[in-house]
This record gives sequence, C-alpha cells and structure tokens, in this order.
Amino acid sequence: MRHIKKPVWIVLCVLLALGLATALFFLLAVAKTNGSITLYGNVDVRQVDIGFRVYGKITEMPFEEGDFVASGDFMACIDSQPYADQVEKAYAQLQAAQFSLANAEQIFARRQELVGEGGVSLEDYENAKT
Repeated sequence: MRHIKKPVWIVLCVLLALGLATALFFLLAVAKTNGSITLYGNVDVRQVDIGFRVYGKITEMPFEEGDFVASGDFMACIDSQPYADQVEKAYAQLQAAQFSLANAEQIFARRQELVGEGGVSLEDYENAKT
C-alpha cells in the first residue's frame, strides 16, 4: 500500500464518503415513508358501451362521466314524443279503418235488400260483398 500515491487516497476517500451519504439518504427516506410509497401515473378507464332497444334523443342522464353505475341503475331517458306521435297516428288510422268498415257494411246491407227487389244488379251486389 505504500506505492499508492496521495491523490488516489483522496479520490478513494471522496468515493467512500459519497457512497455512505447515498446509503444514509436512502435509509432515512425509507424510514420517513413508514413503508408506504406514493406513485403518480394514469389509470386506464374501464369503459362499457351501452345500447337501447329504441333510438331517439336522450333527454335526461342522471350521472356524470366517471360516476359509478351499478347494474340495474336508471341510466338515461329517451324523448318519447316521436313514439307518442306514432301512437296518435296509428289510432287515427284505426278510427278511419273502423269508419270505412261501418260504411262498407251499410252499403252491403242496402245492396243486399235491393238485389232481391231488382233495384241493384247482381254484379254491384258482388262488388259490395267483397
């Protein structure tokens, strides 16, 4: 060891001091955390696509993006006006068909009476029958 020069001893002492300082720093840092650590990062979003049996404009959605939604929870309300309009239209068509049926039954009954008296041809009676 006598052959090692003085500057080498200084470098070795500095490296040893840095190593001890680093070890001491990490030991104290672990002692301060009490075994817990804090990490920063991003969490991937768990996304589920939802669908409806009917299409339409959503008028109400009682939750915000990121809220927890359990199975069976009310998720959205769709505008019912287009469907109410379709129901009204179908009801009007039903009433018109019922009126046409009643009118056709009256015409048939009149022609049935008149065919026996000779007031209506058999062809007109058959047309009213169908």
